Amino acid sequence: MKKMVYLSNVWPRKSTSAASDRVFSFMSMFRKNNYDMTFICSAKPSPEQLKEFKSDHRPTVFNLDPNDPPEAGNILKSLKKGTEFAIFDGFVAEEYFSHYMYRYQQNIMRVLDTQDIHSLRKARQKVFEALQSKNPEGDEFTYLPEVLNCEVDTRDPLCARELLSLYRSDLIFVCSDYEQMILKKKFLIDSTKVQFFFVSKQFGDSKFPSIFEVRKAADVNPTLEFDYKFKTDQNYDSELDKTASEQVFKEKEHFFFIGNYQHAPNRQAVKTLLKIWPRIRERLPEAQLHIYGSDFPQAFAGIESIPGVKKRNLMKSLESIARYRVLLAPLMFGAGAKGSANKKDLRVLDSKCALRDDPHRSRVSLPRKR
Repeated sequence: MKKMVYLSNVWPRKSTSAASDRVFSFMSMFRKNNYDMTFICSAKPSPEQLKEFKSDHRPTVFNLDPNDPPEAGNILKSLKKGTEFAIFDGFVAEEYFSHYMYRYQQNIMRVLDTQDIHSLRKARQKVFEALQSKNPEGDEFTYLPEVLNCEVDTRDPLCARELLSLYRSDLIFVCSDYEQMILKKKFLIDSTKVQFFFVSKQFGDSKFPSIFEVRKAADVNPTLEFDYKFKTDQNYDSELDKTASEQVFKEKEHFFFIGNYQHAPNRQAVKTLLKIWPRIRERLPEAQLHIYGSDFPQAFAGIESIPGVKKRNLMKSLESIARYRVLLAPLMFGAGAKGSANKKDLRVLDSKCALRDDPHRSRVSLPRKR
């Protein structure tokens, strides 16, 4: 049986964020392709989370404090013989664990799944907040050209850390073609190391590559070369896909937004959405806006006092998406791509920042205020 290890600094929680969904998508992908999986995480799950995770994906799980070298050595030495590669869930996880991997398992390919380029997101946020502070009552959509065209500050300590992580890795996954371009053209990362890779647990057939090949970069160790071919199941999550397809647009209703509100772009998106919602409501007086997510800030406590707005907390099943007409995604800054916008049979109104980098998109951008 083929073997791999996945390392993270955050325990993934179901239906809380696109980042967690991506982790579960990887787990499902490797399980379907008959991989023996080991999952190493610095965060401790609850007993219920651990039981559910093991039941769904059947990995071997270790909790590892990155500041405990003896335990790190014990765990990594115990990895099963023939483990082919390690995936780091973001550059922070790579910082935590890659030096141990290099010390104890030098022949394992180290793969960095960026999720998004953090320094790009920070640069966009900095530009947006500067423009907003100059004109607090201004039309936020007018800021987007400057936000989207901003340059990453390579002198920023966060960028320096991220660059080191990128250069240390044998292979890099990105989920947007724009970020792929930045890594190759601006950061001068070897193009053979950078791979666009989008994986969707919910709608696997629409985004999942039928053949995915990865080769270890020749300049890392020319004696090691691996090919990985991942297959898709033609019936992968077919019932959920069928549910979305059969529900015709005229039978759907209302608008929605979903996100984890520890993530600054999502918090700002809701603030922007609540500003433009009254204009939508004027045109569609019966329409409702349902806001889903986790970790709602106190500032959102009173949003249900706005006519038509409903706070829904976690979306327990993604089948719920199929009943909505439109996802409103007015992200003013960020990187990567809005995870919930990559759903089959879903109409999306975005701010160009949410889906600018999604090569599969067929969307409409939110209009500027006139």
